[in-house]
Amino acid sequence: MPRTAAGVDVEDLLVRVKNGADAELAEARVRVMAALRRLARCVGCESKERLASIEALSSIVRSLSRDVDETREAIALLLDLSDIPQVRQRIGRIKGSIVMLVTLRNAHEPGTHDDAEKLLHMLSSNPQNVLLMAEAGYFRPLIHYLKEGSDMNKILMATAISKMFLSEPMKSSLGEDGAVEPLGQRIWGFWAPGQVTSKTHPKKKIQRRRATAAQFPAPPLRAPTSGDPGHRRVAPTAIQLASKPTFHIHAILLRLLLLLLLGSLAMAAPPQPVPAPAAASPEVFRLGFIGPGNLAESIARGVAASATAIRTAPHRRPERAEAFSSIGAHILETNAQVVDDSDVIVISVKPQIVRQVLVELKPLLSEEKLLVSIAAGIKMEDLQGWSGHRRFIRVMPNTPSAVGQAASVMCLGEMATENDENRVRSLFSAIGKVWTAEEKYFDAVTGLSGSGPAYIFLAIEAMADGGVAAGLPRDLALGLASQTVLGAATMVNKTGKHPGQLKDMVTSPAGTTITGIQELEKGAFRGTLINAVVAATKRCRELSQS
Repeated sequence: MPRTAAGVDVEDLLVRVKNGADAELAEARVRVMAALRRLARCVGCESKERLASIEALSSIVRSLSRDVDETREAIALLLDLSDIPQVRQRIGRIKGSIVMLVTLRNAHEPGTHDDAEKLLHMLSSNPQNVLLMAEAGYFRPLIHYLKEGSDMNKILMATAISKMFLSEPMKSSLGEDGAVEPLGQRIWGFWAPGQVTSKTHPKKKIQRRRATAAQFPAPPLRAPTSGDPGHRRVAPTAIQLASKPTFHIHAILLRLLLLLLLGSLAMAAPPQPVPAPAAASPEVFRLGFIGPGNLAESIARGVAASATAIRTAPHRRPERAEAFSSIGAHILETNAQVVDDSDVIVISVKPQIVRQVLVELKPLLSEEKLLVSIAAGIKMEDLQGWSGHRRFIRVMPNTPSAVGQAASVMCLGEMATENDENRVRSLFSAIGKVWTAEEKYFDAVTGLSGSGPAYIFLAIEAMADGGVAAGLPRDLALGLASQTVLGAATMVNKTGKHPGQLKDMVTSPAGTTITGIQELEKGAFRGTLINAVVAATKRCRELSQS
């Protein structure tokens, strides 16, 4: 665990910031924030990476709405962390963060105004943050995109603004910042704020401007008055533009979009017919299983629809061979024949007999064979030592593989190639999702995704029991609980939003959800789950060393 010079770990500091809502503790939180700033200045430290997580940043952002001194330290800390690209993306995803920063920037409070503006400048490297700033009434980064950005950026920004609801103060701010005139210049080349009369320009310039105006006519602003023979069309100011119903910001943006799109089409080369790409043929290889167990069957069923040829040897239980035969696998007489007739060999026997099996197969293995182990707790060093084979990949799936929803992690042996990694990834993608990680993380993988399904089964059972206690029939309670967990997990995976954000979306002030969450917090729900993963990881480490 990363620690400060005073011996206080980063997690403890973040917890103090997150849970310190009591105003009486403001002075203590300021000291905590100062300690975090010292950690943030450490280049390449693990502590800085921890501070860059979405959970840590969310805790720090909460301090922006507290005491002045704490706010000052929080902005300075975020500024120290903003050199990390991921931080600039994550801060914008935290609900209300951009609005708070814009508010602090506009407040002109000594010590916070400048840092808030610097931080907003850093965050403006992300276009999504720029739009959030514009919605909060801060248009300077948006103006920069509209003036200096590519045509595509201008189209995206203009489209987004045209869909915004702009209040009168926001329109005034947009006009004062000068965002409208550059758009007008893009559309009408003669644009100039304020009145322009024939007395102030040479005759030729007037003729050119009138010719341009005829080509791109602007809406009439006011009729010429008598006694003003030199009067010509007057370009409106930005504030006038925002307030006139016949000539408002949406019209300008629409014209901008049309001009940019038409210009792009005019410069584009005539389209040429493109032949349809040929469908990629699946890679054909021979896949063998040493040990036709349930997990092996799940993998085999997942890839059975491809061109992969599957083979295995008989099992002491005849129904296992029958299960493989039902998906078209070849049942050979011995494991030696499976090895000889396969390109990829999956070692899917129980962990206690892996050594015996690999020692027996050692004389049959050649460099052309790729070995894959799904035996829990058997390290790569042992796998390679027992088999005398270096072209090895170790995979850790979990029990939802039986329904095609596995969370699998793999690590590569000394001689495994990128092509080997892609081939194994395609195998296990047929039964769920696959990640590649260093083997040193596998004990923690076991504690989280390996044991995790049991934690969730307990949660579903407890939620269903709660439904029964509240008066629901048992089958309805269980169906609602399991579907709720499935739906929540799908939202995390599909939306890409942090679970904390999704939680906030369904948690209204003084509502039912926050009342339930309060009870979970009383029972240390989060802490208990964290401790369960850590304890399972520790036990896995102990077993692998015994």
